[in-house]
Amino acid sequence: MRVSSFAVARPTYWDRNPTSNIANGNTGAVGPHGEATRWTVTIAAGKKAFIDAATLDTCRYTVSSVAGLYYSAIRFTPSGGSACSILGHQAFNNLVGSSVTLNLGGSLLGLAGDVLTAIDAFDSTGGTINFSQQMHYILFDA
Repeated sequence: MRVSSFAVARPTYWDRNPTSNIANGNTGAVGPHGEATRWTVTIAAGKKAFIDAATLDTCRYTVSSVAGLYYSAIRFTPSGGSACSILGHQAFNNLVGSSVTLNLGGSLLGLAGDVLTAIDAFDSTGGTINFSQQMHYILFDA
């Protein structure tokens, strides 16, 4: 009689049909606007996503007649949960050339049904700002 066990280790995520993906949004010189969505990524059923890099860049191009708050963020909404910002900034200035660059300081594992969204808003009178939001993620079988 032969008794054996075929315990096979599960492959690591980079060996489970991985695809490298980028979400990228750039407004150019945009004027005042309410909250706008620049891109949305929804993780498909049967998949997971390893978010390994994200960046926000904001630069004021022209002066506003009346300064106002402006902000940019990448939000994470778990399936069935509430949104929270994983990367974000806000500023209140009117200085041409002022800029902010933020990078994600870690990584994040997204599960099926989770949603990532890039948003920005510019509450002012006149003036222009460039908003840029990028994210790299590896999508793989769950």
